[in-house]
Amino acid sequence: MDKRDLSELDRNTLRLWRAANLVGWGMAGIAAFVVTWILTETALRLISDASFTPLRYLAIVMSVLGLLFPPLVAGIVIGDHVYRWPGGTTIGASLFPAVAIALRTSTELGYQEWAIVLAFAGVIALITARVARARFESRPRALRSAS
Repeated sequence: MDKRDLSELDRNTLRLWRAANLVGWGMAGIAAFVVTWILTETALRLISDASFTPLRYLAIVMSVLGLLFPPLVAGIVIGDHVYRWPGGTTIGASLFPAVAIALRTSTELGYQEWAIVLAFAGVIALITARVARARFESRPRALRSAS
């Protein structure tokens, strides 16, 4: 179907849907990231408070996985649903919660601390974008935009 075949109302509806798709699934990715982060952090706190020694070793493993799990979930949510630009949408959606989580424990930051916060947020955003891009590419071609 050619765009010239659409009325002005249909073209505007299509533009609105495209914008709502990117913004809506970006917000869903933020929600998935934050909820997964909270659940992982809660589980880690419960395990680390245990007096049983093997559970403390599990806490070390979970702390590493806890950094990877929220970006994976957010990337899957966004990559499976956006119609276009999974990488850009995901980076935009994941930078906000990553910076917020990194700044949560800090009150006054110097230059080195800001560099660490930005590096943390950048790594999280890149992991999330790579996962979203891989999920997007694994979808059938008919479900991806012809961009």
